[in-house]
Amino acid sequence: MYLFNQLQTGLIFFLLFGLTSITTLSEDADDPVFAENIIWHDLVTPDIYQSKAFYEAVFGWELRVIEGNGLRMGTFYSGGKPVAGVLEVPKANTAVWVKAIVISQMDERVAQAKRQGGKVLLPQAEIMGRGVQTVLESSSGEEFSFIVIKGESEMSAIEAEGENRWLWSELWSDNPEESGVFYKGVFGVTIDDKSNGGRPYWVFMSGGKPLAGMIQNPITNQGTQWVPYVQSSDPTGTVEKAEDAGAFVVLQPSPEVRNGKVGVFQDPQGALLCVQNKN
Repeated sequence: MYLFNQLQTGLIFFLLFGLTSITTLSEDADDPVFAENIIWHDLVTPDIYQSKAFYEAVFGWELRVIEGNGLRMGTFYSGGKPVAGVLEVPKANTAVWVKAIVISQMDERVAQAKRQGGKVLLPQAEIMGRGVQTVLESSSGEEFSFIVIKGESEMSAIEAEGENRWLWSELWSDNPEESGVFYKGVFGVTIDDKSNGGRPYWVFMSGGKPLAGMIQNPITNQGTQWVPYVQSSDPTGTVEKAEDAGAFVVLQPSPEVRNGKVGVFQDPQGALLCVQNKN
C-alpha cells in the first residue's frame, strides 16, 4: 500500500504522463514468462540526490537525472549500462524498490492480474528510453510493474551478470500461500519448494527455469514486498560501505545464513536491498 498512498498525490502520474503519451500495444506476440527473466527495478525515493550519493558510494552507480517542471527522475548506470530507474516522490515517507516484470502482452497480463485480485495503480505510460510501463498492486499488497520494451530501449543493453548488477529477486511475503496463488494465476508459473534445514523457501519456475524466490517475510510492519539482490564478490565489504554511507544494517554476513554470502540493509531513505556473492 505504500506506493499506492504516494500515487494518490498525483506526482508520479504527472511525472510519467507529463513526459510521454499513453500507449496501448497490440497483443499479437507470444509472451515469454518474465521475458527470460530480465531483472529490472525502479527506486521510488523522497530525495533523488541523496539516493544518488548513496548508491554511487556503495556500488559506483552513476545516476543521470532528468529534471523538468520541478520533477525529477533518472536512470542508474554501471559501466555505461543501465541498471535501474529512479523516481523522486518528495512526500514519500520512505524509499522502496519496485520490481519490474518485462512482458510482451500488456493488456492480457493486466487483465489476468485484475482477475487474481490485483489492481492498477498507474495506467500504461510510455517512458522515454525504456518502453511502456504500468504499476500494479497484487492481492497481497506489494507493488510491481509491467514493462513492454519498445523501439530503441535502453533495457536492451542490460547486462544480466556482473559485479554490482542485479542477481536475483525475492518476494518477502506475509502470506506465501496467497502470493503463490496470485503469481501462478497471472503467469502460469509453478512453485518449487526448496526449503532446507527448517527454513521455508520457494522458487517461481517456468519451463524449468528459476525466475524469482519467495520467503516468509522476516520483517514485521513493512508488508509484503519485492526485495532485489545485487551481486557482490565481497558482501561484508559492501555492507560496510553501505553502513558508512548511512544505511541501516538488517543482516551482517554470517556463516549461519547462506554461508556468509548474503547481507541485507536499508538505504538511508528506507529501501531494502540484499547483496550476495553467488560464487
